[in-house]
Formats: sequence, C-alpha cells, structure tokens
Amino acid sequence: MAALRGGARGVVSVDLSKNYLAWLDRNLRLNGLEGKSAENLAMDAFDYLEKAAREEADFDLILLDPPTFGRGKNKTFSTERDYGVLLEGCLDLLSPKGRLLACLNTRKVGTKAFRDLLKEGVRSRGRRILQPGGRPGDFDGTEEPPLKAFWIG
Repeated sequence: MAALRGGARGVVSVDLSKNYLAWLDRNLRLNGLEGKSAENLAMDAFDYLEKAAREEADFDLILLDPPTFGRGKNKTFSTERDYGVLLEGCLDLLSPKGRLLACLNTRKVGTKAFRDLLKEGVRSRGRRILQPGGRPGDFDGTEEPPLKAFWIG
C-alpha cells in the first residue's frame, strides 16, 4: 500500500496464503486503492520468480520478507536453507538502478550471519549492501532483535 500511495505504477504481491492475500485486498479497499494496479498472486515465490524471469520482468523495488518456515503443496521453505536462492532470484529481476529490501524475522539467524548470507548473493549478481534497514521501534537494545533488514542496490 505504501508503494501505491507513493506513486508506484504497479505492485505485485506473492504469497502462498490466500487468507493473507484476502487481507491485502480488504486493506486496498479500505485505503481507497482498489482501482490501482495491484496484482495479488497465490503461488510459491520460487514459481513466481521463474515465471517473471521467463517474461523478462524487472522491478525498481523489491521487498523480500519471506516467512521463517513455510510449507507448500510439494515443498517446504526454510530461511536457513533457501533464503540465498530466493535472494538471487529476486536480484535477477531487479532493474539496474533498483533497490531491494531484504528482511529476515528470526532469532535463529543472527545479524552478522544474515549479512554474510546477503554478501554472497549480492556479490554473485554485481550488487552491494547499501545500509541496514534500521531497528524496530519497540526494540529495547538489550538483545539482538529477531527482525533484520538491509537495503541492497
């Protein structure tokens, strides 16, 4: 919704959960954005990345925020195992001057380990980590937050 309010020509949201996409549709209506170009797809993100690559799609902004763990019809997703492949697929669709916000919300992977994982993916695609995305407002600073985010360009 923020992208549409900010002037994006279109937004694509991909999620396996039809319930979450129904919430998104409802929020678009409540915010007066139902006539905007918002494509909500109930499908596996890896399948969408393959489809978008075949169609030579490119994006100026990608928000990568997968669940820590997910179960689809034929496979499971684990951030520890699959995040790097998902990141590389997204980077392949990012326009030359585009930006990607890579998010991870788990205590299982620390900030340094997440940054190291991102470094591998961006190096292989000629990109770089620009800056951390910031700490959540409700973080008290006594321990590492579960939410980590980095801007990539």
